[in-house]
Amino acid sequence: MLRVTLPCSMLAIALVACGDKDATGTSVDSGATGGDTDTDTDTDTDTDTDPEPGTGGGTGGDAGGGGGTGGDAGGGGGGTGGAGGGDAGGGEGGQDESRDLSAYAGDWSGEFTMAAVATDGSGVSDSCSGVLTFSVDPAETSGPPILGAFTCSWAGPLTELESQVDSVFAGGTPGLPAVEGVIIYGPFEPAWTGTATASEWSGTLSGTYVYDPSIPQLPGVDISGSWSASPVTR
Repeated sequence: MLRVTLPCSMLAIALVACGDKDATGTSVDSGATGGDTDTDTDTDTDTDTDPEPGTGGGTGGDAGGGGGTGGDAGGGGGGTGGAGGGDAGGGEGGQDESRDLSAYAGDWSGEFTMAAVATDGSGVSDSCSGVLTFSVDPAETSGPPILGAFTCSWAGPLTELESQVDSVFAGGTPGLPAVEGVIIYGPFEPAWTGTATASEWSGTLSGTYVYDPSIPQLPGVDISGSWSASPVTR
């Protein structure tokens, strides 16, 4: 009969300009006369030798053109800022939804089975079955949101292992409906995967325990199994 003394393991398990048209094409004389009443129409519209009116009209046109350039630059900048804000908000929301376990919050219970087959070719094997219980807590941030334990009654040489180790069933979701995690049962730490629905979760587990000389009584084994659970409280 196999006797194993093993330590218990626990899991340490997410942002026109200006209101003026370009005055260059048409010179406005009224503002440039400076209050002087000029009755010489020909002089103003052709070649005006009067320095004061001519100079005033030309300056006004240039200023108008400069105002137009400033308006174009301002409009372009506003458009770029709007596009950036919209893109950032959409991506973040989708990621949170795929890992939201709120619909499954509560306690679950079901069946658990596990088998161990020696990897040394000796033919030694054993299997166990028991009850699995776990809770789903979407608000958990310091540990895994799926956490529980299981019992496992062995039928053969690993019988004594049952009374010497604790069990842990822990995990989370990489994106629903998939769930995944690990069990810890003494030196055994196989990974588990599964699928979550509103009425049942189910999955499988597999892994390999490599022989440890410090535990000579326990050979290396391949581990496999299955589990399922239904809601107890929701």
